Parts: sequence; structure tokens; C-alpha cells
Amino acid sequence: MGEAALLPDSYVPDVHMRLVLYKRIASAGSAEQLKELQIELIDRFGLLPDAAKNLIATTELKLYCSGLGINKIALHDNGGRIVFDKEPKINVTALLSLLQNKPSEFKLVGNEKLYFTLELETVEQRIDYILQLINNIAIREAA
Repeated sequence: MGEAALLPDSYVPDVHMRLVLYKRIASAGSAEQLKELQIELIDRFGLLPDAAKNLIATTELKLYCSGLGINKIALHDNGGRIVFDKEPKINVTALLSLLQNKPSEFKLVGNEKLYFTLELETVEQRIDYILQLINNIAIREAA
């Protein structure tokens, strides 16, 4: 079962304001902009409820992944999938090693979908896991 990733009406009661905030969150261009928006939310409405924390965390994950050629991530209680674009910034050797060493946990379908099976109870656990996974297979940019 998925957990909510939204701004609850009990947190931001005004519908118009929620829509404006959703648009601002979705259009954040960096993790820094997202962090500034999170600080603004806390200043205006108080501490973030879990659903709002989930929204910020998933948006930050999307920002991170967009630069790596990852089009979609679907996470659920017992695994999920990563959908790559045509030219992802993925270390093929690292990906093949993962598939060979953990065939019961990972499966590649076509060239673009990586499925994984693992029970993770919370959104935080899922996001931490997917970040670690992506960091293990991403091509490292030279500094």
C-alpha cells in the first residue's frame, strides 16, 4: 500500500494556495530551491506532516534522477521499477554485476525497465534504498 505524498488540506486549508504550492514544488529546478520551499512551508504553516515530507522527498528524488536519464520510478511495499530513457547515464558493468549477483532481487526487461523485489515498509526506507541503488549504477561525472 502506498503512502500519501501531498499537502493535506488540514495543513494548507486553502485550495488555491495548495495548488500554487504544488506548482512551485513541481517546478523547483534544484534540491536547494526545494529546500527553500520546505523552509517557507514550515515558516507559514508549521512543521510538515508526513504526507508533505513524502511529497518533498519524492520531488527531490525526481530532480536527482532526471539528470541521470531516469524517466520514472515506481516504489511500493515489496519493490518497484526504474524506467530509463534511451540514453541513461548508467554504468552498464555495474548494472550487469547487480543482475548477475542478485538475480532473485533484480530483473531487467528490455533495455529500459529494471524491476527489483525487496520489502520496504516506509517511504523513507524506499527512497534511501532507491538512492543507494541509483548511486551504485550511475555513471560518475568527473569533477
